[in-house]
Amino acid sequence: MSYLEVLEEEARSQRLRLHIEHQLLRQEENRQLLFESRCGICLCDFSEVEETATICQLGCHHTHAFCAGCLRSAFGARSNQQAPPDCPLCKAQVSEADQAFVEAAAGRSAACHAAKTRADADATRQAAWDALPPAAEKVSLPDARAPPAVPPGGEWECIDAHSAFQCAVSPCSHVLEVPDSLRGEWARANVDVFDFIQAAKSSGDELALERGLKWQLCLHDVLLRGPARTSRGGGRSIDVSTSLALRFQRWRNGERAALLCAWEADRTRAWSARRRSAHRRESFEERTERERSAAVSAALALFADGEISRAMRMLHSLGIADLSASVLLQLRRKHPERDRPVPHDLPVQVPAVRVSLTETFRKLRRRAGTGPSGNRNEYLRVLTHSFDDAKADSVMQKYDAFASELASGDLPTWFYGAASIASLMPLVKKAVTQADVEAMRQPDVRPVVVGEVTLRSILTSVTASVAPAMADVLAPQQVAVGVSGGISIMINGIRILLEQRGDFVLVKIDLKNAYNEIDRSALLRRCSEVPELAPFMPLLHATLMSATSLLVGPQRTRLFEQHHLEGQTCRAETSRGGDSATGTQQGGPPSSGAFCIAIQPELAALDAELRPFGGGAWAEMDDIFALGPAAAVFPAVKRFGEAVKASLNLEMQVSKLECFSPEYNLSHCPWREALGAPVGMVLVPEEDGGSRTYRGVMVAGCPMGEAGFVDAWLRAQVSSIVSYIDKTVLSLRAASPHALWAAIYYSCSAKFDFILRHLPPDKTVSHARVVDAALTRAAEACGYEGVLGDAITARRARLPARMRGLGLRSLEEVAPAAFCACFVEAAERFLDRSTPGGGRERGFFQMLAPLFGHGAFELPYPNSPRLSRFLSGCTTNVNPLGAQLGQLTPTGESFKKAWEGMQREVRGEGVAGPLDVRAPEAGNGRAGSAGLQRQLTQQREQVKRNQLSRSILGLPHGDTRREAWLAVDSFSSAWVSSWPSAQNRCEAREFREIFCTYLGRESPAVRALVGKSIACSGRGPPRVCDAFGVQLGLATLNDRAHGNCHDDIFSRVIGDALHAGLRGKEEPREIFSAVIPPVTLNGTAGTRGKNGIVPDGRLHCKLRESRTARCTGTRGQAHPSVRWRGTTVQRGPEQPPAEHLLEGKTIHRGGPHYMSARARDDGQGGAVADRANLVQRDYEARAAALDAKPHVQAWNNGSRDAVSSVLRSFGIVRSLVVGAYAEASDDLHRLFDCVVESASKQHWRRIGARSAKEARSYFATTLRRAWGVHFAREFARHRIRRVVFVGAPRRQPGRPLATADGDWPALSAGDADF
Repeated sequence: MSYLEVLEEEARSQRLRLHIEHQLLRQEENRQLLFESRCGICLCDFSEVEETATICQLGCHHTHAFCAGCLRSAFGARSNQQAPPDCPLCKAQVSEADQAFVEAAAGRSAACHAAKTRADADATRQAAWDALPPAAEKVSLPDARAPPAVPPGGEWECIDAHSAFQCAVSPCSHVLEVPDSLRGEWARANVDVFDFIQAAKSSGDELALERGLKWQLCLHDVLLRGPARTSRGGGRSIDVSTSLALRFQRWRNGERAALLCAWEADRTRAWSARRRSAHRRESFEERTERERSAAVSAALALFADGEISRAMRMLHSLGIADLSASVLLQLRRKHPERDRPVPHDLPVQVPAVRVSLTETFRKLRRRAGTGPSGNRNEYLRVLTHSFDDAKADSVMQKYDAFASELASGDLPTWFYGAASIASLMPLVKKAVTQADVEAMRQPDVRPVVVGEVTLRSILTSVTASVAPAMADVLAPQQVAVGVSGGISIMINGIRILLEQRGDFVLVKIDLKNAYNEIDRSALLRRCSEVPELAPFMPLLHATLMSATSLLVGPQRTRLFEQHHLEGQTCRAETSRGGDSATGTQQGGPPSSGAFCIAIQPELAALDAELRPFGGGAWAEMDDIFALGPAAAVFPAVKRFGEAVKASLNLEMQVSKLECFSPEYNLSHCPWREALGAPVGMVLVPEEDGGSRTYRGVMVAGCPMGEAGFVDAWLRAQVSSIVSYIDKTVLSLRAASPHALWAAIYYSCSAKFDFILRHLPPDKTVSHARVVDAALTRAAEACGYEGVLGDAITARRARLPARMRGLGLRSLEEVAPAAFCACFVEAAERFLDRSTPGGGRERGFFQMLAPLFGHGAFELPYPNSPRLSRFLSGCTTNVNPLGAQLGQLTPTGESFKKAWEGMQREVRGEGVAGPLDVRAPEAGNGRAGSAGLQRQLTQQREQVKRNQLSRSILGLPHGDTRREAWLAVDSFSSAWVSSWPSAQNRCEAREFREIFCTYLGRESPAVRALVGKSIACSGRGPPRVCDAFGVQLGLATLNDRAHGNCHDDIFSRVIGDALHAGLRGKEEPREIFSAVIPPVTLNGTAGTRGKNGIVPDGRLHCKLRESRTARCTGTRGQAHPSVRWRGTTVQRGPEQPPAEHLLEGKTIHRGGPHYMSARARDDGQGGAVADRANLVQRDYEARAAALDAKPHVQAWNNGSRDAVSSVLRSFGIVRSLVVGAYAEASDDLHRLFDCVVESASKQHWRRIGARSAKEARSYFATTLRRAWGVHFAREFARHRIRRVVFVGAPRRQPGRPLATADGDWPALSAGDADF
């Protein structure tokens, strides 16, 4: 090629590049200038078309844009209706998708016009509502007044000296529980107040009513506040029980003036203490350490009460911010002023409301936060108990009557204002660093309102009564109110729609401070317009018509009052009548329902505008998601924002909107740019130091977008979860391994569950492995590093406690079951379906009917297709807007792969369950209340348990893992679900022993002492310490470890049985006193003698026939490896109540019973069964030996059978054997059943149960856990007491005995939680 030709080629290439760049620039400009162009048919300017009109860009070219209505008319006017329509400009054939879009635009226009009509009518009704006589924005509370000259009697009038605000706000601390001895008194005191209020209402005496309501506000503060501290030493002046008993005695005597005098003195001291604490100064390090220690201490106290979730929140909370000027400003900005007045009276007729609080009080959480008065849930829970006192037992009837009047709006207006006073807590959002302190940067805070428990409970009851009606009104757009699994329905439905329609755009809508800024007047009006919510309205109106007082800081100052902070005065910007004047308090019982009802018209209009296109709108409370074509969804979102601003004064924050589309290019979308909505995305660092952008949005806590977006979010979540687990270990490992295990078992292990349920396994399993590894490290911190290191132990740890595992399920293995179950349960609510009552239940994603088939879940398979059409990729001929039909969606592929993978796991194992059916039938015909995930897990875990059992039984005899597997029973595993309560708490060294022994692993107490000699007493050679502590347990030592272990276990068992109501006695020597001389019978003081004939207990109870011999046949078939245990036939027939002698025995690892054939071959609990079989023989031999002694024969006038005759009169001696793995013999399990049955009948009223039958499950769970932990703890103490003998020299004559390490107070009889 010549030089000139080269120049010409370069010039040609340059012109081509310039042409391409010019075309691309022009294309971008054309996209940006879409709204400045004209319709190709009517030539109207797109910037001037009606808001309800739809602009349609045909696929032939992006500049071919028309009014959808013009296109529809042009398509209808063509001469040949059979031929496909063509573009009016280029005559190219219009695609089916464009045709469907044009048709849908007509439906959209109709929906817009209907919404406009409804909005105009709504505005008219609001104007009429606003014209009603308004309520005062600030409610006036009664002030203190002088007492009357002539007291009416009973000293009720003494409360006149205290204002309603003083009665409603307390600076004092309060006891956590009403003492058992005072529960009846507390109930009677409440009845006194309710009777006084009712008498005042009946007589029309407003002053007396005011007094009664003041007493109702402060009764708990007067009677149940904590005792005053002394001026020196920091102790209490008198003990709590004495102080409270004195107050209740004064109440009974009518000495209310004295009560109030002491109350006022305590309040004065408490306010002074709060002022001093507010001026405390400390360094950043001192404060950090103090808050950390306080958080751990508070968390441990909550663990002891069984409030695991609250304990974990306390442990990981960033705390409450100090009330500075900056923090105060943040709180004030969250609570704007009221724009519209609220009517003083409801203009609608409402019926009288009837409230029943018994079940509501029963379900109240213990240790929940308290409002400004300090009233506690525990004070209300105790009122539901039975007191065997007519007056006290009437308390709930009186409370219901009072609550019904309150809910009906029949009490004075001021009382609602006083009862609504709440505390406002500024919770820190992000940890404060030393740099923040040095730079004087104040933390960002999240305001949390904590109201009074009484009003909260009544609101909960009233709201629950209308929840089904709310769900009917809000369906199918709102998934957060009254919809079980609503979030899962929305996540799965939106994901499938995006998979079907890659050109759809998902927009996440953000409303600024929605709960606090929604117009209160409009909210009340819209709720009142729903007839089904009539019982809800009086109380909602009464609590919202005036501004709520919010108290902040230790001095409990109102939010918009003047504050003196850091040497400066902080005044409110404007004069405010109240603190929370508009909106509704987020987290309050009625708030979510009322808020959702208020925004429902706009949400329904948004949904109706998008439904014609195959999209829609859904919300999870104030998180709203719109889905549809870009040309429809962005204008619809804009109209939604304008509508909620006009009607509800809510601001849609355009800058915080997020949008995503799998296929549509949002970068140059003219509708997005016109709205100003940003594209949802995340920046992910690359290995080369750069970063890459991935698109996506979060839907109700679940990532939805490109694979990189989902993966980046998952990595961040996993990092957060691992950090959470590591912090938990760091905080609790030294303080309490028992609490650490409870945190892992109940909290940490569930942190990833939501993700597993809502994302396919192929996206989560790699991340689940990371969390699994963190959980394993945390669990090993309860024992020692590597305790779960071998494959057998690791597999066992994954099994639930009922299958002899730890319940530390592998999240990697849980993933397919969680995802499949969630999807099936969500899919069943996608489409309309019939209800058992003959009605129709609206589906939330009816537009998916072509994908699943109409009526897919109406009837059991095969009468309804369920998932068969979805998983086959075959659909009906309906093709909404060009959806890609005839192929399996990614969700369908993931579901099918996961389901079939689980089927392969269980195939051939002979375990029945939901995996017996094919994937298209998944979930078909499942019965019972258990969810599908639980049923899937039960089937898979049974298979894994069977496989593990075969592997363990293949281990050599003597392997401690095999021994532990065959030994443990329901008592052995009871500690797994325990927490460190007062009776079940284990010290650090005890718990580590329990943890490792249960798994058959090395003992943390002696594993470092392996090879050292054990200083045995006697003439035999010394034993050598092994890693499992077996030789230490078998050694003959000069200590009382064996006796302490035995006595502590069976003293607890017999004591609990007696406390449960069974008749009997511990160590009943008197049964043989007539036939054995006292010297022989009593032996050494403090022991049961050396004759071995005195049993551990005698009880009158109903036990089954005793069968301890090795079973040689069951129902005619020879099964030598099966013991008498399990079914009713195997355990023998029931017998009438009788006197039974009970003998307790403990056995230790390495002894003959653990080496016996029954222990090796007979399955679970063989060692204790082997020892139990010898008890009766031993007693008969001892009785015969005593009968053979001359002095015993002389005592019995020559009889040679006297002792044996007495023994035979009691029948078989029942053998209560407890093994080293905390397993128990059959007779002990049977005794357990008797104790539970007796406790249920004796104590069901005391625990607040409705019947003995209802109480039985509580006592069974509580007592099994208490005994199981106690058995395991005593064996752990046995080993720990003996550790001092390892490596010690053998005792020489004259040398003092070595002191056993460890001294624990024994629980007294009856310490079980009855």
